[in-house]
Amino acid sequence: MMKRRNRRSYSRDNTGHSRVKSLGSGLDEIGFQPLGRRISIEKEHEAEGSLKHSTPSGAYYDHSSGRIVIEFTNGAAFMVPARSLQGLVDALESDISEVELIGGKGLYWERLEVEHEIELVMNGSFGTPDFMRRQRS
Repeated sequence: MMKRRNRRSYSRDNTGHSRVKSLGSGLDEIGFQPLGRRISIEKEHEAEGSLKHSTPSGAYYDHSSGRIVIEFTNGAAFMVPARSLQGLVDALESDISEVELIGGKGLYWERLEVEHEIELVMNGSFGTPDFMRRQRS
C-alpha cells in the first residue's frame, strides 16, 4: 500500500497590497515551491525597528576560535574574528580576552582603550572607513 506524502502548496494573492511581504516571493512567478515554511516580514516602514538584534546578555573571547562571542537574551549568539576589529589586530590575547559589554550596545577593552558598537560590528563595520579600506587591500 502506498502512503500519501503531505505536500504543501503555496499560492500568491495578487488581489491587493498585503501588509506582509514574503521573502523570496519572486520565486513564485517561476513556479518554485519551497519545502519548508515561508518567512515573512512586514513592509519596511512598518517593521523598521523589528529587524534589529535582541538585547545582548554577555560577551567573551573564545580562545580556541580566536573570536569575540556576543550572546543575546533570546539565546542567539554572534561571533566575529577578534583580529578583524580595529584596535585588536596586533593586541595581546590576554588584552583581547578582557572584553566588556557596555550599555547593552557596545564592546569595550579598557586596557586597549578600544570600543566597538555591536550593531556596526554585526553589519560588517569593523572600524573606521579608512581601516576597512586597508583591510580589503
